[in-house]
Amino acid sequence: MGLFDKFKTGKKSGLVNPGTKTFKDYPHCESPFRQRVELCWKQFVKEESVLRGLIDAKAGPDQISEELHKLLSPAFARTYAEVGRNGDKYDLILNLEGDWAKLFSRAYFKSKAPKEVLEHWNIIVGRQSNGQAIDNFKIVMEEDSVCASDISLWTDWENGCVRISVYCEEMRPIIEGNINAAYNLLYILLDQTVGELAEMKYIADLRFIDQPLDRPVVSLKDLMDNFVSNLKMTKELLLDADRYIDLYSAYRMNPDPGSKDGTRGDIISGSTCFLPLMNDYYGDRSNIMDSLQEDGILAGFLFYPLDTVESDSRGTQILDLRDAITSELEQALPDSFMFVGGATGVNLGYIDFIAWDFRDILDKVPGIAEKHGLSWISFRSFKRDSESYTAV
Repeated sequence: MGLFDKFKTGKKSGLVNPGTKTFKDYPHCESPFRQRVELCWKQFVKEESVLRGLIDAKAGPDQISEELHKLLSPAFARTYAEVGRNGDKYDLILNLEGDWAKLFSRAYFKSKAPKEVLEHWNIIVGRQSNGQAIDNFKIVMEEDSVCASDISLWTDWENGCVRISVYCEEMRPIIEGNINAAYNLLYILLDQTVGELAEMKYIADLRFIDQPLDRPVVSLKDLMDNFVSNLKMTKELLLDADRYIDLYSAYRMNPDPGSKDGTRGDIISGSTCFLPLMNDYYGDRSNIMDSLQEDGILAGFLFYPLDTVESDSRGTQILDLRDAITSELEQALPDSFMFVGGATGVNLGYIDFIAWDFRDILDKVPGIAEKHGLSWISFRSFKRDSESYTAV
């Protein structure tokens, strides 16, 4: 008798299991990200010398881009990367293009780089700061050109985020001709100034202004110092991709005590290191999920009944149960499972995760449910219209 059969008898739990399908019914991904990354690095080891040769020969950008795409396409549906020579080694910079989903997948990809690759390459997640050298940067767009030194900034910091006002007379033709292109160029410059991750995390608002403001100006070359001072952290921390992954945000909600279907309506409080994913889910958007699924990655959550937890220390027991399940999955499936948050509901407990290979998790969860005396554990992806699947 499976776990789902036990539940249907009503012998172990009075909480209705919302799942209408079992894990066996879940559609398997033909090429999960874990497998794609393995294949990609194997190919990279065999062929990366060609790319190094092109860099040394100062080949054209189209030729280098084509070779780079060929090397990275086994892992990624879309390639956003830059390469270059850095002393005795070469840099492979995995760009995020403003997409937080790419932070997690690129960090995972970097963590699996074989030693043969690391002998020649620095694998970097997110564009890096060029420091004071940013003043030497020049942007050319058709007949217009703008130097980084021509740009004046004013910063307004509040609650750990910054609003930036930008004035640049030399950029006016671009602003008037194509405002979106102007912003794209400005964001590229900011990526090169404070690093792509800091730009994405801390810049809350960016706008061009028609006249300089009547207060001290901040140049692009001084912007990193401005960030370091206001955020009270080092430049190294601002550029550290792993730190951003470990930044958790706590949240509280107004729970619906009657919600028992696993759509997160009963949640009281939770925490997450992937806040944009939460915002997409509650805003009924699927941009991040679509971006992840392109590369064979699934983000979702396990949920399970809390009606067996009854004592004066109920809150502690609920957290202990979540930690125990999470720890078992992390230890058993370090290459397939990544914890990104959890939540406590009136009726249900929740474990949020990224699956680099969901097939492994499908196989592991039923045994975990049985071990902890749970009548069922269900899974749902971070799409509002998704179905629930129950472990058997």
